[in-house]
Amino acid sequence: MNPSSWSELKFEGLIIGYGIFGHDNGGFLYPEGYGKGICEVLDFTQNRHKYLSSDFSFKKTNLSLSATYDSSLIVNQRFKDFCLKNSYEGIEFYTIPKYSGFYLLNVEKEIEFDSKRRKVKFEQFEKTCGKYNSVIGAAPICLTSSIPLSDGFYRTDIEFGTGYEQSPLIVIGTETYSKMQREKFTDIDYEPIQDSYDWED
Repeated sequence: MNPSSWSELKFEGLIIGYGIFGHDNGGFLYPEGYGKGICEVLDFTQNRHKYLSSDFSFKKTNLSLSATYDSSLIVNQRFKDFCLKNSYEGIEFYTIPKYSGFYLLNVEKEIEFDSKRRKVKFEQFEKTCGKYNSVIGAAPICLTSSIPLSDGFYRTDIEFGTGYEQSPLIVIGTETYSKMQREKFTDIDYEPIQDSYDWED
């Protein structure tokens, strides 16, 4: 649905942004972290760029945005050029040694996820690092603010997943979504973020 067609949303809620998701690319950025608890891989989940090495490889190189099995986001040159052309702030691109024109993506600007409204499940609290090993309830995306997001890229303040795969959700503004549609980024999945959903009271 086109985000500009707000008149169509009176029974669904107002679209205030979009979550974006890349398809699996068949790689692990940090294979040594596979199956480990959050305390053992906390530095990796928070500083993925430090784990880029000449050994890192992935299978699918035909995607604009893709994800490794440990939830690291990889983008191609066209995606990076799109972000640079629009002067988006708070985005970092780390060169991948084996793959010219591909980058590890890091989004720095945070938005607040409404864990109470979404009834997110925080499980297996680890005293050693003060984190939960499992955080469940990423979809549908619920934000604390009902104001439409400005043009740009954001990360949620909550990281979802279990252990080594924990990562924030990446969301964009409605104008950003329109621009990406015009640029035909059709190999990316988009999830509308509404200010309210029909399952809410």
